Order: sequence, then C-alpha cells, then structure tokens
Amino acid sequence: MVIGGRGPLLPDIVKMLQIVTSSLRTFVYIAALDECAVVHRVKLLDSLKQILEESPRTRIFIIGRSYIRAEVEKRLAGRVICVPVGPRKDDIIGYLRVKLEEKQNPRGDGRESRGRHSVEDSRDNVGNVRMAMLLGKPSRTIH
Repeated sequence: MVIGGRGPLLPDIVKMLQIVTSSLRTFVYIAALDECAVVHRVKLLDSLKQILEESPRTRIFIIGRSYIRAEVEKRLAGRVICVPVGPRKDDIIGYLRVKLEEKQNPRGDGRESRGRHSVEDSRDNVGNVRMAMLLGKPSRTIH
C-alpha cells in the first residue's frame, strides 16, 4: 500500500538513488536487460545515466544478449565496458546431458521414456552469447 495515494514517479526514484549512491560505493546488478521492452529499456538507460552523472562511485553491472550492446553504448557513451560472455563447450554438454537424462526418465523410476535424444540434437537450444556490461567510469575498453 502506498502512503498518500500514489507511488513514486520515475524522476523521484532517480533523485532518491542519486542521493543514496552519491556518497557510497554502490553496485547495481541488472539481469536480462534484453528482455525489457524497448520503451522501458530507453527510460531505464536514461535514468541510469542520470544516476551515474551524480554518483561517481556507483558501478552498474548489466547482463543481456549482445544485440543490445549498441543501444547501451549509445545511451551511456563513455561509461561502458563490454565483455562478451558465454558458456564453455563443456558446460553446454554437461547441461544437455542432465536435461536429456530428465527427458529420458521424467518419472525417476529407472524406466526410459519413449523419445531418445542426443547432445548434438539439442545443442542449438542453449548457448546464446550475452554481454556483460560494467557502467561507470571505465579506464579501458574490452571488446
């Protein structure tokens, strides 16, 4: 329930975060930025820029698919370090083996289900490259 009948508006939230983070070393983590609707992502990135301008000790760590990199770099020019991250081949194979075992024996009773799958059949279901972005005052750029 909101006191006074309305919740804080975006400018109020940005101002509050600027005040709170201006004197403290602060880390903010945002996951799956690529899943945010474009209109909301623009507002979020613009708000993050405002916060960073008033809070030099704040660092924002963002995870998202690589296609949003250009948008993040454009909106937060000069404040971004981008690092492509992705699973290693061994991690993908291990993950798929576990998932295939679950598919082949969903009941957990030792009997196999009908469908037989292989690691190679399922590889295209995982492994999207994501970008890790650290926002703040970067001293170097990583590509």
